[in-house]
Amino acid sequence: MIISVPEAVAKLQTGGIVAIPTETVYGLAGRIDDESALKQIFTVKQRPFFDPLIVHVADIATAKRLARDWPPVFDVLTSAFWPGPLTLITRKAELVSPLITSGLETVALRWPDHPVALQILRELQIPLAAPSANLFGKTSPTSAAHVEKEFSGAVPVVDGGESEIGVESTVLAYDASTPNVLHILRPGGISRPQIERVLLENNLNFDLVRTSSAASPGHLKAHYQPNCPVIILDDKPWTEEIRKRIEADLDRPFPYVHEMKLGASAQVAARKLYGEFRQFSEVQGGLIVITRTKDNTAPEWEAVWDRIERAASFTF
Repeated sequence: MIISVPEAVAKLQTGGIVAIPTETVYGLAGRIDDESALKQIFTVKQRPFFDPLIVHVADIATAKRLARDWPPVFDVLTSAFWPGPLTLITRKAELVSPLITSGLETVALRWPDHPVALQILRELQIPLAAPSANLFGKTSPTSAAHVEKEFSGAVPVVDGGESEIGVESTVLAYDASTPNVLHILRPGGISRPQIERVLLENNLNFDLVRTSSAASPGHLKAHYQPNCPVIILDDKPWTEEIRKRIEADLDRPFPYVHEMKLGASAQVAARKLYGEFRQFSEVQGGLIVITRTKDNTAPEWEAVWDRIERAASFTF
């Protein structure tokens, strides 16, 4: 069900949940001060309570009110990338519900860069918890049509067009026990080279370390999965022998094989990825094949391959 911004604000004000557009993917939003709304998010998504939610804010001042700690490097990062596809994790203020943080003492914060999301946040004047608007573990939505199909029209959604970035935000964490390290808990819409460039420009000496942590959403090994198998080919051609091995392992035939072309641009590949996952999931007996080469594994491709690897059934 498509609704307007005023209708979305009214629904959120009264404790409902609404799917809203952001520049990364569409989010399933509920106000952070209403535990009923927060529980609805988990229920509708079929999301386990151990997976924390990202809190979306309309300005840096609000983010700082929700954080117990705000290291100086966060000021540099937010100056460069907020509003935008960067989520920062720090210790939470007392007013942040443990439902949002899965009982952890940290909170994930983001200022999104989408005019509709920002209008809703500013009119509501309350931050929103908003994980991706899809069933848990499945491919994230990058259009209102994706949300409607995912929930059979049962979730109201504000149509803000196609998501510009196409994959989720980058999640960074700072831990005072490792003062010269920034932990990349999830690669995303801000690439490692972009972060390194900003740190260098500000004479900040941090190592960027890829780290797995329960403090980050989307940390499970299997995630973002379409409704058909995804196969990664490590710089080798698709062959009938590989098809036969897959069919034997999965005990069913795959008469329709889509060899997904990533192209030369990581940004374009990210923007198209989830839409193609969804499109080819609808083909009965379909199989998605993606080839990894030296040309598409540079650091700026990190987020794309993170999503493909978590979605993949096999790598050859």
